Amino acid sequence: MTYLKSIIASLAFVCMFSTNAMAMPTFFIGSQGAGTLTSARTDFQNYFGGPLTLESFETAFAAAPSINFPIGGPTEFTATLNAGGSNFSHSPTFFTDGSLSLRTNSMTQTEFDFGTGINAFGIDISDIDSGAGQSFGFSIDGGAFNFVGNGSVSNNRYFVGIVSDTAFSTITFTSSVADNSGFDRLEFGTESSSVPEPESLAIFGLGIAALGFARRQRKAA
Repeated sequence: MTYLKSIIASLAFVCMFSTNAMAMPTFFIGSQGAGTLTSARTDFQNYFGGPLTLESFETAFAAAPSINFPIGGPTEFTATLNAGGSNFSHSPTFFTDGSLSLRTNSMTQTEFDFGTGINAFGIDISDIDSGAGQSFGFSIDGGAFNFVGNGSVSNNRYFVGIVSDTAFSTITFTSSVADNSGFDRLEFGTESSSVPEPESLAIFGLGIAALGFARRQRKAA
């Protein structure tokens, strides 16, 4: 019994270590001005490797500060604009795919909430540098990771892609200047859980070995 208790304690430590050993997300940032917007999206898609759901914001919706997508449901994600009561609009001004985009009115913060965890998120963002000295950043599940732009280039376009082994559910974009901006060509995906991760297989193997060891100890006693 003493041996078995020691083995169980060791396995608990291994499980705890594996759970806490989270990999940092991988980011893909591209700028039309730098000629990397398309290549950044392609790199994002190839790195994730799994199926991605596309939302191009082509279906009309009534202006509001919070919109559920896709229009007509069932809801896959919700976009919420936090800018003193301003609304999203359906606009041809900042599109990068199709002919319409999700346009913000004086945005300072826009959040995309998926409710359940996803592992990949990519989106085109337009006109985020139209205010001199403007900074624009993003975070996932509340943890800030990077800044996309800082300058005064009107109608510039960026791509932001995130791939993470650890699922996340919210992506928040923030701007230091309340300005009109656009979002388009949003892609997201979830990793398949059908294939065990390497650390899961290792823990399973340790468990089998521990049971065998405990059985031998009982026979020896």
